[in-house]
Amino acid sequence: MPGPLTRPAGRDAWLFAFAAACVLARVQPGKPLWIDEVLHFVLGAYGSVSEAWDVIRGSIGFTNHNQTGAYMFADYFLLRLFGASPFWLRFPSLVAGLILYGGALQLFAVWGLPRHWRFLGCLALFASEGVMSFVSEARPYLPLAAAAVATLAWYSTEPKDRKGFHVRFLGAAGVIGGALVHPYYPVYGVAACVLGYADRLAMGRIQVGRKAIAAHASPWLAAAGALCWIGLGAATWMVNRRVFDLDPLHWFRADGIVGPRFAMSWVAAHFSFLVVPKASWLAWFAAAGLIILGWGAVRDKRREAVGPALLLVGGLALSALTIWLSWRARYWIAPRQWIASEAFVTLACVRLAFVLTPRRPARLDYLPAILVAVCVGWNAWTAGRVAVREYREAAIVFSYPVPARPARPAPDLASATNEEWVALANLNCTAGGSVWPVFRRFYGEPDGCCVHR
Repeated sequence: MPGPLTRPAGRDAWLFAFAAACVLARVQPGKPLWIDEVLHFVLGAYGSVSEAWDVIRGSIGFTNHNQTGAYMFADYFLLRLFGASPFWLRFPSLVAGLILYGGALQLFAVWGLPRHWRFLGCLALFASEGVMSFVSEARPYLPLAAAAVATLAWYSTEPKDRKGFHVRFLGAAGVIGGALVHPYYPVYGVAACVLGYADRLAMGRIQVGRKAIAAHASPWLAAAGALCWIGLGAATWMVNRRVFDLDPLHWFRADGIVGPRFAMSWVAAHFSFLVVPKASWLAWFAAAGLIILGWGAVRDKRREAVGPALLLVGGLALSALTIWLSWRARYWIAPRQWIASEAFVTLACVRLAFVLTPRRPARLDYLPAILVAVCVGWNAWTAGRVAVREYREAAIVFSYPVPARPARPAPDLASATNEEWVALANLNCTAGGSVWPVFRRFYGEPDGCCVHR
């Protein structure tokens, strides 16, 4: 009988340790900053909280458009406390990665997955390049994915089983944290609530009725999240909206072939954990085999298949919605916008593969499940090798001795390029100490009239 994970018992502790290792393996403390991270880094040069907040609010109307400012504000405090450090700049993403895995393990327990399937699920998340690559980036995309998964874990757990500290933490981190960190969170929060209810309804764990729906929806937590989203939004992105006139498909145009490249990028982003480079037929063969050989199991266990099927379709639909929103706003469409949907799809595929695998398979019935494990394992191994290589390359970059002060004149207020600011920020990180005051020039005046746009 599937049930919640109430505490990390000794025999499950290795799963928590493995999940933490998956997140830490993606951390690259010496990875050089790039321009989108420099947007956060320069905030450490401001001395007062009010001054930094004014700059954040003003910049949201220009460079940092459509952001709540919560991640940047957290970075301000971390940089003031620990100095010019890429690790602390990206620390909120590391915490988000741990929350993401905490939510995933809670979901695996609620779904009744055996431990070896939970292990496979952890590997699948680790191999999902579009999700885990953001552990080492100071941007609010991974916190959005973590909040969406944590919210889904909260709403997938029976109300009577939500009293444990770690479950309550996931609920607060998902609903309140998500509302603070990203404007798009309500879309995923509402979807998580509906998907959790539909899954529990299909499994016969909840009845249709006002009391049952109210208990499921956790109105006090939802109200707190709504107040946080509206309150912070009214001070930032809701009043400082920027109008765009960009080509939404700019990053997908190559040799005039837009449609196929966009479609391939969209599919590859959501199923990156499963598609082995130069051997994608393995993934398709495994998926087809699971569907064909597991069809008899599905007929007997339709209720179990409803939840993962809805989560899979819902995840893809939500990413399609973000595409439409970017298209409507005349803004660039980019795979990073689908990160929360990619996390949903990854978890849905793991559960669906578990449901489709016959409980007492014949010899040939093992083959699709084995191929799935091989694809996921190979991608996880590849992702691990890439992480190690990038870590070593970053270590070489940051191994040169540098002076405690800039070795060249500070960038001119009017003519500094992105490359100059990035180079100076990385020089500051290598030298250590506090963030240099010269970075106050990046955004210009405290009212947010940015020099850099």
